[in-house]
Amino acid sequence: MSQDIKTVAVCTASPALTAILSAVLAAKVGLRVRQFESKAGLTTYMQLAPVALLVCDIEDADMVASIRHDERLADRTLEVIALARALTRKERQQAVVSGIDEVILKPMSPAYLLERVLDRLVRRAERIAAEINPLSTERRRQAIPVATYRRVTDNVVQLFPHNWQPNP
Repeated sequence: MSQDIKTVAVCTASPALTAILSAVLAAKVGLRVRQFESKAGLTTYMQLAPVALLVCDIEDADMVASIRHDERLADRTLEVIALARALTRKERQQAVVSGIDEVILKPMSPAYLLERVLDRLVRRAERIAAEINPLSTERRRQAIPVATYRRVTDNVVQLFPHNWQPNP
């Protein structure tokens, strides 16, 4: 049985951080990790191959917005995790508008990032399954309660309420 390989792109301002995060993610079976130093390199790659998830800096919100609207890309439905030292109200609003799915506050452990990446990939698979068969996912959503709490130690800043649905 072949496993579905997911491509994860890492593009941060720090080459050292990009290398560390990429090494941790690449150690997970089923993930293909690609490192990028620039938006141009990332978008060129995305024109040729789909990317399931992007890890970038919160300062790259404009880049994420352009990716979300670029029809030349192989797949624009990727998940996006942004890294930030702090999150101002303006940055939070910009993250929502640009299409960033989750913000993780630094410092964080690379293992924690791996956990969040894997969770986002599961959510992406569920979203894609829902688009194919909306009834089965809706039944599962009704049957399985979802925790609505945050642990004090969480580094994740929730951008959307649990029951938020995008406007068509």
